[in-house]
Amino acid sequence: MATNKTMMTVVAVLAALLALVVAVVAYRTINYFRSIQPLAFKLADKLLAHLQKSVDPNEVQQWAVGMIQTNASGRRLAINELPDTLKKTQPSIAELIIGNSESNSCVVVIWGGGFGHWGLAAGNTNYQLNNLAVAYSNKWVDGLYIFADKE
Repeated sequence: MATNKTMMTVVAVLAALLALVVAVVAYRTINYFRSIQPLAFKLADKLLAHLQKSVDPNEVQQWAVGMIQTNASGRRLAINELPDTLKKTQPSIAELIIGNSESNSCVVVIWGGGFGHWGLAAGNTNYQLNNLAVAYSNKWVDGLYIFADKE
């Protein structure tokens, strides 16, 4: 009988240890996946690094402000309307988003596809990235922001 009781104790201890191991593995797995940046976030950072090295932000800003002042909101731009320095980055879409003032109006240039989108929101120097619902953003200079969504 003592052997049977000892065996039951050993089984109970092993079951508790197994439950603990499963809980720890689950906790670490969840935290690991929470710490992974979506691909679009990483590509947004790469875009920013590229733009910082090879594009004059003043040129982009002057172009964007000119487009805002002379066009209607929601207008989809042809890629050939972009400055040459942005055309070289092969964006997918460019669109005007004009708010009720210049400080919340911008030109949005988007890259990406089914695995996520990232882009450039360009407005005047007072523009703040608060008129777009984005999951991630990084300021390039006043009025120019790189952003990304989660999907």
